[in-house]
Amino acid sequence: MTEQHTAAVATPSLWRRRGYLVYLASQAMAQTGFQVSVVAIPLTAVLVLDASPVQLGLLVAAERVPFLIFALMAGVLVDRWSRRTLLIVTSLLRAPLVLSVPLAAALGWMSVSQLYLVAFLLGTLTVLSDVASLSIMPSLVPREQLTDANAKLEAARSGSEVVGPGLGGALVKLITAPYALIADAVLFLASGAMLLALPKDDVQQETTETGTRSAWQEIKAGIAFVWQSAVLRWNAVVAAITNLFVYAFLAIQYLYIVDDLQLGAAFVGVILSLGGVGGVLGSFAAGWISNRVGIGGGFLIGSAVMAVGVVLVGIAPAGMGPGLVLAGGGYLLFVCGIPIFNVAAVTIRQAVTPAALLGRTNATMRFLIWGTIPLGSLLGGVAAEATGSRTVVLLSGVALLIPTVLLALSPIRGLRVAENQT
Repeated sequence: MTEQHTAAVATPSLWRRRGYLVYLASQAMAQTGFQVSVVAIPLTAVLVLDASPVQLGLLVAAERVPFLIFALMAGVLVDRWSRRTLLIVTSLLRAPLVLSVPLAAALGWMSVSQLYLVAFLLGTLTVLSDVASLSIMPSLVPREQLTDANAKLEAARSGSEVVGPGLGGALVKLITAPYALIADAVLFLASGAMLLALPKDDVQQETTETGTRSAWQEIKAGIAFVWQSAVLRWNAVVAAITNLFVYAFLAIQYLYIVDDLQLGAAFVGVILSLGGVGGVLGSFAAGWISNRVGIGGGFLIGSAVMAVGVVLVGIAPAGMGPGLVLAGGGYLLFVCGIPIFNVAAVTIRQAVTPAALLGRTNATMRFLIWGTIPLGSLLGGVAAEATGSRTVVLLSGVALLIPTVLLALSPIRGLRVAENQT
């Protein structure tokens, strides 16, 4: 009893960890801005530039292609440089990028090609910021608090998914889609400014052993570590398949909501905000699920809930009333499953990876997992052009049951974070 009490006192609450709180607040701010752009950029393409399903698929793909091109090198940079500095710089650079859209609209220069370029450059910055944000967490909290810290971070991000889409939809209706991105830029600047208060990190000092190795040798070390871990291999396969079908759905969701469900731009924000509520619920449930049924249970439950949610969106009838209720409920379930799935995946990765390899491990996983996103986005756009958006949504929901089955058959199924999984 005395030893347990001593251990409890020795581990401060997450709410007493200043660095973690600064990081949590800045990520919530950045994610809110990101959610505004998630609504405003595609609606700019649909409502202002009359983009086709294929063009929408290309737009989503343009933002994710950088993970195929730059992710592995980003891991090397994150392990060599200050993760705090990378987070600050990438956040601040996003502001002028998104501001270029309303500026082009004001000058009459806006085009789909410009949106492709903005999406690609935003995606490139996201590669660095994403790998850095995944890798900085173990320096902010002890290992035994990683699950709780990741769950709270997912809750903050999910909260932004409640506020951001609603704000984006309202701004699109009030000042039109291109100018809604001004709010996005302000939020990115605020997030970068908040990160200046983050304690300086010294992760790069832990990687001096690799200082004489080339970038390619360091990349190979990260790939080898992932390949040699059965848990990380299964994690990558399941998440890659999940992203393939999730982004086939997401690539055409705005066209589906506006054209097939016959709901206006304001209701796009309403439906996505309902999804954000589900994300908050899933974030709070993620830690409880991991404690009760283990990390493997989190994968299974999160995957299944996502699939059911997308199917419900696909069977929603057009118009207000039942259509809005069913689509909103489907989005709520779909997004609810995402943090349950993600908290399990990220916590295992952080728990089993040495600090000196964390950037490259996260980058390798992002390369493998997010590499299917451009393919899924293009697949969704092309399939919607050929068969219709509703068919794509329904097939995506059914196909999301594939990773659920794989998880049930994999060694991940019964894992708990306290175990040695390498």
